[in-house]
Amino acid sequence: MLDLARAFRDFLPAPRSSATPGPLDPFWYQPVTPPTATGIVVKPDNALKVGAVFSCIRVLRESLGALPWKVMRRLGGGAVRPAPDYYLWDVLHTRPNRWMTPIEWKEMGVAHICLRGNFYNRIVDQGRGIELWPLNPDFMTVDQLPDRTLKYTYRPHPGKEEHYSASEMLHVRGLSLNSVTGVSVLQYAQNTIGLSIAQQTHGASLFRNGGLPTFWVSRPAGKTWTPDAKRNFREGWRKLHAGPENAGNPPILQDGMELHELGLSNRDSQWLESLNFNAIDICRFFGVMPHQIGIRTDAELDVEQMGLEFVIYTLAPLATRFEQAADRDLILDGEDYFTKYDFDGLLRGNKLVRAQAHNIGIQGGWLTVNEVRAEEGRNPVDGGDTARFPSNMQPAGGGPDWNEQGGQPGKGKKKPPTKAKDEDEDLLIDEDGAGDARSQSSVVSGQSSVAGQRTTDNGQRTAFAILLDDAAARLAAAEIAGLEARAAKAAEDRPKFDAWARDFYLRHRLSCRKVLDPIVRAWRSAGGPDPDESDAREAFSAFHGQLFAAADVAATVAGWKETRAPALAALLKGLFFAAA
Repeated sequence: MLDLARAFRDFLPAPRSSATPGPLDPFWYQPVTPPTATGIVVKPDNALKVGAVFSCIRVLRESLGALPWKVMRRLGGGAVRPAPDYYLWDVLHTRPNRWMTPIEWKEMGVAHICLRGNFYNRIVDQGRGIELWPLNPDFMTVDQLPDRTLKYTYRPHPGKEEHYSASEMLHVRGLSLNSVTGVSVLQYAQNTIGLSIAQQTHGASLFRNGGLPTFWVSRPAGKTWTPDAKRNFREGWRKLHAGPENAGNPPILQDGMELHELGLSNRDSQWLESLNFNAIDICRFFGVMPHQIGIRTDAELDVEQMGLEFVIYTLAPLATRFEQAADRDLILDGEDYFTKYDFDGLLRGNKLVRAQAHNIGIQGGWLTVNEVRAEEGRNPVDGGDTARFPSNMQPAGGGPDWNEQGGQPGKGKKKPPTKAKDEDEDLLIDEDGAGDARSQSSVVSGQSSVAGQRTTDNGQRTAFAILLDDAAARLAAAEIAGLEARAAKAAEDRPKFDAWARDFYLRHRLSCRKVLDPIVRAWRSAGGPDPDESDAREAFSAFHGQLFAAADVAATVAGWKETRAPALAALLKGLFFAAA
């Protein structure tokens, strides 16, 4: 009787599930998601269970959500100022609605854009201002009417429809192919994400079944299995060997049975490598760098530079979507207002670098003291709104003759024209590894901005010594971090490593220029003489040539963690202070 029932059950259609959506359920209005090549249907809920997807969205939502979103007002002459008195300021900057904080609301918006392609908010007038009520994109359909206006239909519950016009909706789109709605990243990354889900499921199944590879069991010729024997054998085998607690139990075979492995092992199929590759591929879809979600790659890029690229190429376009949508839907036509994300917090360097940049701006006359204090969150001071200009600067095309004294017209001899230095001239390593070491233009080129003046004051020297110590520490840390990843391979193929190291130092010069240029400009402004070019060329050639002369590269780089920064600081101080 049991076998007959089982046979009929195999041929009869499965009973309809009680969870089947009704005719008015929003399920029927949602887009159909076809299965991927792995047979897995990728939807927002199960996609977030993939670590790379969740991490990419976390990086995007937290980075953008933590930034201030301000309302700005255009003034005459191209000037702009924050507008905290405008009604929209409190909505975007303080409280979008009565139950959400700004970061919660912005994080939800980024997640909706990434997972569903659209972020919908109903604009609700509360009398004293407006609130933005986020709506579930799964329950929304958008139609374009013949007059090109948009009609929004929202179905929060089965059988209930709410209709809104474009004037009642803040709609932020992702990539759009029809100009009406956006498409989600999942729609085009579903095969990659589906493969990650399949691999995770495979790994979980592998460990659940004791970590044994796929195999099959054979019996000697002439001995057959009955259906009940097959079923009993499988059930008994799983009971004894399945599960992590039973891993390693030796199988016991009888009657001449043999085990045969079926298919490739995880090592042969490079399961772990494939997992890592899929995670990197997911990063490409979301525009997030692998190191931001904990994946270490062989990229030899400066961390600060990678952070800057993330802001420019990923966050800025995403922020622009929100800004322009708010300008279109929340600001009346003809008003001189617009919204702007404040990226200053992400682009700020360390305190010492900011101080150097502020000092250059104040001395150059394009920043005032109070503008700098406001940027650093400090109160204004009396007289701090006046721009200051160096006394030796003259308007272009006018003023006194250019002479040695920088004084009255017609007095003194004109300076002979100086040969312009190549801006790309920098610290280089030549082909033989000993170091061509053409001096960096920011360190050894140009003339002092104050003729005849020398930096001999002990207080000035002490201040610049602090700057040079900090610069040396950062440059040495960047140099060591870049070399460590490959130092262990030098012993295997030294010529190949030396060729790579020459390329590395070509890239390292960008960091040198960025760190040293502000110090050189400040040094010149204070009257300091430029270092001797030939001395600088010889010093840097010997300094970087130490790597190529080392017998054990890995040990040398490891030892530099304690000695490289002080040695570089001594070299820089010698170049700066030798002629002062």
